Amino acid sequence: MSENNSSFTESKNSSGEIGYEKENAKLIVSELIDLLNDERSYQDIGIATEITKTVHLLIKQGGSRRKEILAHPNLITFLIKLFNTDNDLTRLLASLFHDISIEEDGIRLLLLTGVIPIFLQTLESLNDDVINFVLTTLRNCLIGLNNEAAKEIQIHNGCMTFISLLIHRHSNKQMNFLADCLLRLAMFNTNAQIYLQTSKLFLQELVTILDETNYNKLSFTLIRMLPLLSSNIHTKSILIQFNIITILERILHMKYDYKIQRYCLLTLRNLSDQIINMVNIN
Repeated sequence: MSENNSSFTESKNSSGEIGYEKENAKLIVSELIDLLNDERSYQDIGIATEITKTVHLLIKQGGSRRKEILAHPNLITFLIKLFNTDNDLTRLLASLFHDISIEEDGIRLLLLTGVIPIFLQTLESLNDDVINFVLTTLRNCLIGLNNEAAKEIQIHNGCMTFISLLIHRHSNKQMNFLADCLLRLAMFNTNAQIYLQTSKLFLQELVTILDETNYNKLSFTLIRMLPLLSSNIHTKSILIQFNIITILERILHMKYDYKIQRYCLLTLRNLSDQIINMVNIN
C-alpha cells in the first residue's frame, strides 16, 4: 500500500512539475512578446540579443518550453527582421534557427515565417561560420520537408545562390554543404533539376571541382548528382565536352567504395548512347 502511495505521490509531483513548467514557459513568452511590442526593441541590439538568447534557451530545453515558442510565430518573424544587422546577433540567430530546424514542426515554422528567403538574400554577405549554420539549416529543411522546402528555396533563386557560392570556392566542408543542398533541390524539385541540367556554368564547376578535390565527402556528393543530371539528353553532351568520362574512369580505377563506383557506372550508362552517337558522327 505504501508503495502505491509513493507511486501516486511521485506521479502527482511529476504532473505538478509539468504544469509549472508550462505556466512558466507561457509567462516568459508573454514577457518576450510585450518586449517585442515596444518599437525600441528593434533599435536596441542589446535587447534583441537578450530576446534571442532567451528564445534559444527555451528551444534547447525542449518539451513544453519549445512548444510554447513554436506556438508564437511572431517571435521568429520579429527576430528574422534583425538577421544580418549585427555580426554577433546574426551568429546567435543563425544558431537559433539551426536548432529550430532539427525537428519537422520547427522547419514548418521557418517556412511559415519567411526565414528561407531572407537566408538566401543575405547568404553571400555572411561570415563563413554563419554561412555553415545557414546551409545546415537549409539542408535540414530539405531533408525534413523535401518537396515543400525545395519549392520554397527554388522560388527564391536557391540554385543560383548556391552556384554563386560554389564558384567562390570556400572551405571543403562548406562546398559539400552547398553540393548537398543542390543535390536535394534537384531530387525534390523539377524546376531546380532542369536549371542544374541546363546550366553550363554549374556543370563546368561541378566537373572542375570533381577533378581537383581530394575531399572524399565532396567527391561523393558530386558523384551522387551525376546520374540524375545525366538523364537529360542535352546535359549528356555538355558533360562529355567537359571531359567527365576521363574523370569517372580515373575515379573507378581508384577503387572507392561500392556506392561511389555504382554512381559512376550509372552515369556512364546514361552517357553511353551519346558517346556512340558522337563516335558515329566522327
